[in-house]
Amino acid sequence: MSYYVELTMNYNTIVLSKRFAKWYRVCFRRGEKDLKKITIIVAAHKAYPMPDIQMYLPVQVGSAISAALPYVRDDTGRNISEKNKTFCELTGLYWGWNHLDAEYIGL
Repeated sequence: MSYYVELTMNYNTIVLSKRFAKWYRVCFRRGEKDLKKITIIVAAHKAYPMPDIQMYLPVQVGSAISAALPYVRDDTGRNISEKNKTFCELTGLYWGWNHLDAEYIGL
């Protein structure tokens, strides 16, 4: 059986499908290690309530050229944060590709 993530944007709110949320809760209770292989980067430019799910990682994109937020910054280590005006959310994905130890990285 295959599972997939359904995310829809509705006025800046991330809505998780009920099917995915149920699958995640069942896997989390079982302690499945596959969930630790998945990281979904949530690109942020301003403070906002983030999903309280382990696989989501809020990252402040363009942090080299903007004020600090209470999230992981994309201007540490190898990064292209200063190019955020051109590459937008891809600066966060580039940071994750270089710094996260996950088998699957999403944005």
